[in-house]
Amino acid sequence: MTWVNLILKTESKPDQTIRVMKFVLDLSSPVFLAAFKENNFSNAASLEYVITGYSETVVKSAIRRLNGYALDDIENFDAEAIEFYMEVYLFANEYQLTSVKRDIIERLIFWMSHLWHNDGSPLVKHKEDENYRHRPLFEQLFESIITLYDSSALYDLDTSYKDSLLISTARFCDKKKPGYVAEKCKSADENIPIAISSSLQSWDIEIATFYNPVVRTE
Repeated sequence: MTWVNLILKTESKPDQTIRVMKFVLDLSSPVFLAAFKENNFSNAASLEYVITGYSETVVKSAIRRLNGYALDDIENFDAEAIEFYMEVYLFANEYQLTSVKRDIIERLIFWMSHLWHNDGSPLVKHKEDENYRHRPLFEQLFESIITLYDSSALYDLDTSYKDSLLISTARFCDKKKPGYVAEKCKSADENIPIAISSSLQSWDIEIATFYNPVVRTE
């Protein structure tokens, strides 16, 4: 069995090494596959491949998922948890680790819902209550998701994942990003505007037309 040594270069720590089975990277990442075929190793004899810009924890979490395990769960959902999973997503995006990206998207969708439901209070109350205890986390999560869309970091995912994420975010866009959902609907699957409308109706929010700015029903 052939092993690859991933050499992590970060500003804060000396070089660290993570040993990974080569076939796992070959099967999981077209980026790694192409690099290995072209023999782009920093040390060909020991199959060392340099990765920069990501911590050991982030890379190990992604590799663990490639080996068939669940992503590392974080005990406390907080700002650091969002930052960590976004870093894992960015690493997975750079190396086209689609299975890891899907797992992260599923967590984002869950968190978007959980942040508004876990107190058993309606959305409208939360939107009006500036002291709502989860508001800072929600704001951070919302902006993180918008960043993924705006940076085209979802390009290689199945349409169902991208659209489910858009639906989970749509109900909050009327104030924060007027017209944003309508813009995304132009390039989405034809059934997505219908799904978004259905999702929004339960919160007394509607889209005037799917190709015009999102408006709030007073």
